[in-house]
Amino acid sequence: GERTTGGAEGFRFRPGEAPPGAWCAPRHSMPEARALALETWPVLPTRRPPVPQPPRLGALSLLKETPGQTRAFVRYHLNLGIDLLLLFFDDPGDPMIAELSGHPRLILVPCTPDHWAHWAGMPAPPDMEVKHRATRKAGQHMLREAGADWIISIDGDELLYGDLRGAIARRPEGATLIRLLPAESVLHADPP
Repeated sequence: GERTTGGAEGFRFRPGEAPPGAWCAPRHSMPEARALALETWPVLPTRRPPVPQPPRLGALSLLKETPGQTRAFVRYHLNLGIDLLLLFFDDPGDPMIAELSGHPRLILVPCTPDHWAHWAGMPAPPDMEVKHRATRKAGQHMLREAGADWIISIDGDELLYGDLRGAIARRPEGATLIRLLPAESVLHADPP
């Protein structure tokens, strides 16, 4: 009968009938043919090119809100797609710190006198502008360390609106800043 040899595990070819590039060596035993094939077959890459990941969005806010307002703020921005939400609590005893702790997308910072001394240079900053500058400085550092690619600072009474990821994708090449224009909601005593 005809003898078949060569090929990969489970495949056998008749001498002279192997497809181009197939290993077929009738003068070698099967273990020898496999060993030779392993030495001569090209090595195929085992890694796929990395799949581009969307940018990680981080937001920071200094809060001194009611529990309901804080819950709504957090829920809204997490549902909007913010990956990491860094909350500085102006009142270090705020009960929302305990309620929200342990959430994987939240970073909670009680603003103790030690916190302010480290980031603002004083244990009790006299005004909100100093507190905002200190929280932006601390927040940018903390969110970068946590892996955020884009960072936005939002007041506790503000809500982001729109397609932030789309704005990032449409930015001019090399742009490292995106300006978001505010739309203020103002309550009037007598609606027109």
